[in-house]
Amino acid sequence: MLVQYILVAIVLVLASGYTFWRIRRVVKHKGNPCEGCAGCALKDIRQKEDCHDYRNYRKR
Repeated sequence: MLVQYILVAIVLVLASGYTFWRIRRVVKHKGNPCEGCAGCALKDIRQKEDCHDYRNYRKR
């Protein structure tokens, strides 16, 4: 019975830690719509707009 309580406590601690980490990440990057994106057209367009010289954009 004690082992079950220990396992439940470990699962709860891990779930709480993961939840805290995700909430912190969302709040920290709330102004960036591309946060967490693996790569999409919007992210490519934003990087291209941030680059003043198109040749330097291609080198990235």
